[in-house]
Amino acid sequence: MFVEETEKPEVFTMSKVYHAIKPDFRDEGQSFPDDYEMVAEVDSNDLNHIYELTNHIFRDWTTGGLVKPVRGHLRSTSVGDIVELEDGTRHLCQGMGWKEL
Repeated sequence: MFVEETEKPEVFTMSKVYHAIKPDFRDEGQSFPDDYEMVAEVDSNDLNHIYELTNHIFRDWTTGGLVKPVRGHLRSTSVGDIVELEDGTRHLCQGMGWKEL
């Protein structure tokens, strides 16, 4: 289910989104932090919500209110990218779901 950008979660958290500098779109990921750059902070602690908010699904994701773009070439979050939640746990985006690192 797609969550509208205006529907903020009850718990507000600033998670960090890291994109692979040279993405290979594989489930293994690359060497963190060397092969990644932080591209955004997102006001959410739900991995699937963060994924939706940082994808060009219905609009340019860099224009949303819950997402603060930081830098980098801003493609959609994809397989091999990493999300770091506020508690410091890192999660690798995989072809099906997420893998905690």
